[in-house]
Amino acid sequence: MSVVQYDDVLYESLEIRVLGPLRVRRANGTVVQPAEWLTSQTADLLRLLAVRVNEPVAVDVLTEALWPKVDEARGRASLRNAASRLRKVLGEDCVQRSLGGLVLTGAWVDAHAFRTLAHQARREMMAGASAQVVTTTREAEAVYLGEFRAQNETADWSVRERDALAATYRTMVADAAEAAAALGWWHDAIAFAERTLHAEPVSERAFRVLMRAQRGMGETALALKTYDRCRRVLAEDVGADPSPATRKLYLELLADEPVAPPVPPFSGRTHESEWIGELLETVAATGAPAMVCLTGEPRSGKTRLVEHAVSAGGVPLTTVTCTPTDDPWPAVRAAAERATGAGPAGDARPRAGGGAVAVLVDDAHVLPREAVDALAERLATLTGPVCVFVAGRPALADGRATTLVRRWGGPASRLTLPPLESEEVAELCAALLRGEVSEQLVQDVLAQTGGAAGAVVALVREWAAAGRIAATSSGLVVLQPQVPGETDATVRQLLTEAVDHLPPNALDLLQLVAVVGRPVTVELLLPLTSGLGLAAGANDFQWLRTTLDHLTDLALLKSTQAGLVPRDALFNDLVQTWLRPSARRQLHRRVAEQAYITAAERVEHWTRAGEPQLARAAAMDAAADAVEDHQHERARLHLRRLCRTSEESNATPADRAELYERWGDAAALLGRTHEARAAYAAGASTARAHGLPDRARLELKSRQVVEGTIAPAPTREPDAPPAGGTATPPVDRRPPDVGAPSATPAVAPAWPYAGAPTDVDHLTVRSQQAIREADAQGDPDLRASARTRYIWDVGIPQRKFRAVRRVSKQALGLATDPDVRADALAGGWIAGAVVGDAAAAEVGLGRSAGGRGAAAGSGALLAVRALVAHDLGRREARSLLTAAAEQGLLADPLRYQWLAIRVATERYDFGAAMQADAAPTPANASPLVRALRACASAALAMELGRPDEARPWLTQVIEDSRRTGVTLLVPEAAARLAVLEAHTDAPSARRRFDQFEEAVEGQTAFPRESVLKLVARAAMRSADGRHADAAASVAGAADVAERAGLVHLAALAHRHRAFHLTAAGSVHEARLAAAAEARWRNVGSPKGRRRAAEPPAEDPEPAGARRGGR
Repeated sequence: MSVVQYDDVLYESLEIRVLGPLRVRRANGTVVQPAEWLTSQTADLLRLLAVRVNEPVAVDVLTEALWPKVDEARGRASLRNAASRLRKVLGEDCVQRSLGGLVLTGAWVDAHAFRTLAHQARREMMAGASAQVVTTTREAEAVYLGEFRAQNETADWSVRERDALAATYRTMVADAAEAAAALGWWHDAIAFAERTLHAEPVSERAFRVLMRAQRGMGETALALKTYDRCRRVLAEDVGADPSPATRKLYLELLADEPVAPPVPPFSGRTHESEWIGELLETVAATGAPAMVCLTGEPRSGKTRLVEHAVSAGGVPLTTVTCTPTDDPWPAVRAAAERATGAGPAGDARPRAGGGAVAVLVDDAHVLPREAVDALAERLATLTGPVCVFVAGRPALADGRATTLVRRWGGPASRLTLPPLESEEVAELCAALLRGEVSEQLVQDVLAQTGGAAGAVVALVREWAAAGRIAATSSGLVVLQPQVPGETDATVRQLLTEAVDHLPPNALDLLQLVAVVGRPVTVELLLPLTSGLGLAAGANDFQWLRTTLDHLTDLALLKSTQAGLVPRDALFNDLVQTWLRPSARRQLHRRVAEQAYITAAERVEHWTRAGEPQLARAAAMDAAADAVEDHQHERARLHLRRLCRTSEESNATPADRAELYERWGDAAALLGRTHEARAAYAAGASTARAHGLPDRARLELKSRQVVEGTIAPAPTREPDAPPAGGTATPPVDRRPPDVGAPSATPAVAPAWPYAGAPTDVDHLTVRSQQAIREADAQGDPDLRASARTRYIWDVGIPQRKFRAVRRVSKQALGLATDPDVRADALAGGWIAGAVVGDAAAAEVGLGRSAGGRGAAAGSGALLAVRALVAHDLGRREARSLLTAAAEQGLLADPLRYQWLAIRVATERYDFGAAMQADAAPTPANASPLVRALRACASAALAMELGRPDEARPWLTQVIEDSRRTGVTLLVPEAAARLAVLEAHTDAPSARRRFDQFEEAVEGQTAFPRESVLKLVARAAMRSADGRHADAAASVAGAADVAERAGLVHLAALAHRHRAFHLTAAGSVHEARLAAAAEARWRNVGSPKGRRRAAEPPAEDPEPAGARRGGR
């Protein structure tokens, strides 16, 4: 494992573990081997300094502790030698002289971390924060895998440190056992109590916790045996009887009185509760009766909802439970009479809620239709401030609910309770268990209950009573049924043995699997392990597969259908918490940056890496992906979280208003009208406060969603194939525009072997390193600029569209400088214009440029907007191109000369195109700019009827791509070459289609590429004499161009179609195609010249039939 391979990513300081065997990892990531200490005193010197890290230890104390039997002079000399050896082995000046002693600095020490966590747990215990006590103790326990031991275990200093740490550990786990028992977390209570007894066999605190936990799990007989064990241990070890508190608990166990479970707390249903509360206030204020017909699935919480809402309003509630045979009306009438003051004599008690009363007619679905009809007739006679709730299962909606509402004389409403949403389930589970719950537990509960509130309560209580709920650093999780003989101690022993016996790189791999947090495969891990250098020079794939097999054989990992995972949730959490916090954050960062995972998973990793802004950008991606996959509930959750954190971020008011609108659209689509209204109202409020033009639209949507007239389309983030240019890493905070000279040489060196790294490969390494360095500095604009340089230099040239999209959103989320935002925005969308997805680029630019305050005068952004407007035939194209020309962009061969050639050629302004094409491309131009220029010049040569001039340009694009890795323009070059070679070299033309597909790499080609490919296919068919088939092919090309809004490509396709129809003898259809060409040409270029039915450049027509020379 080389020092260079670690690149100082995970281990930014020295790591020393003295709890258990001595384990030291240098700052460069390498592990110190035991033989490197040379002497036991050197290792013990490190231990002694480590337990007092950052505190000077006097020389006399050190010599007395380590060399007690030698004189002072020899002791000091030995100390100097040992300290020198430490400095040499550790590779840093971490041992320094201070205040007449030595001090260890710049190191993370597990003993110090353990003491800090133990003291935190003690403070939390004193504050009554039981849940925090348990989770903090879990984290501290992961660090304390063994006792402190020196080489000389009987030395006084070693015994003192070991006893002090052990006493701290015993107190901490005993506190955690009591805290877990107070919360009803029986699994954790038993585990902590057993570990307390292992460390201190006569701890009555631990015995009492163990007895309570066993009773809580329904094992009363086992709890009685535990008392007998306590009595025997106390008698044998200290000759004492159990304390009064222990005997009292024993008597309670003997009585075995059933304990009624507490009423579960009401949670969720916020909107429904508020609505019922408002209804009750209206009834009290007006004195008029009201009725609500409430339906929902069994155990959906209908009764609890009414009880909670009515109780919150201080209104008395009478519940009438229906049966198939009894008439509920007498009880309803009696309750209503109390509301009108006709109650029992002498009942003069004042009533809260302004005199209103509520009546719940429960289980109304059991009433036959005749009984419902009779009840409806009688309910219509009620008067006074009474609110009647008729509740039943969905069967009530078979027409009986309609009868109740129709025959009611006053205000009547129908309310259907849907299943609890995931956040409501999480809230209910947290209230039941009195602690934060993990996402895994919530998903397990939803899978088994479907979100029915009563079923959730029953299931969670069942799991808690069975001891299957356990605390982890990510929240409470549900464990699989316990394997006989397996306890928490077994899991801890597994990790201890892994730390002691696994090679360092295998242990690092185990930690990486735990951090990834999902089933892993070799393919998923390969990019991560290669970057970490874990294979130590071996074949990465083979080493990875072998090591994963070894970890599986040791039962540290287990196999699932989706891949390998840690053996269980507790072991996974133990592995993660054993990692030092900074290394854990860096691993999460690496996974977020490099792993092939979903955007939703990336959100979690960025959050755990301490990057809230990047987590927000990933959440935006996750919401867009969810909408594209028609997972609107997931999109709603992501957008809601984004909105709730938008005030804490640097999001602009326009961004916040847009987020609220997208949240409202998602909620409205799911029928959550109250949530949609709140989201639209928040967005409108933001727009109103900052004078944004979105206010009127948001207010209209808020009204429409209440009226039920809104039908929002799914919010869709345009799939931008981002791309467009390379740039040299700049000295200032802004990246230069596309086309600036790149650090990559124009002519690469002749590598001595096939498949050698390309220029872009080297740029990839440098760009990633630049991102890490910028992140270390912390400046948001520097971080955004580093990501923008990665987009221009790596993502765009290599067609890494997903990476470009992700990184550009990260850059936009980080940047505060308008110019930096503009360049990031341009980088995210220029490839969309280059490959013809101009419509999506226009939407993205219009949304982001105004919303994020991007500098409108940015050269890169101006060029992208001009190209998009040109491709779509927009009126503003002329003014944008004029502005670009005035800034000198279009005349600069290092920047956007290619744009001037392409635009003039497609507008049929060949004079301007040839003038722009006259300037050669400098040798120091970036590879991407050279490719863009080559394609533009080739298109001009083809329009001028000069195929021999076009062919070298296009061949250069394909050949240079093998050397430079710039493949963005390869599909276009291959398609144009196929057109040129169709009539002269058919085998070569067919190979061009293979090159096209290879460059696209199985992705869907973008509109411009698709059009050119279909034109090339038409040329192949024309060469075979199938002119009608050729016309059909370019008809498809015209359709693609028209649907994409690409006016110039549509004109090109219709021109080719007219030519092929003419060759096929379909003169009338050819004239129609020529007319279509003229229409589309005039949309994009008012001065365009008519070229209907003129032969394209690929056809072997006489020279006189083609356009003249320059």
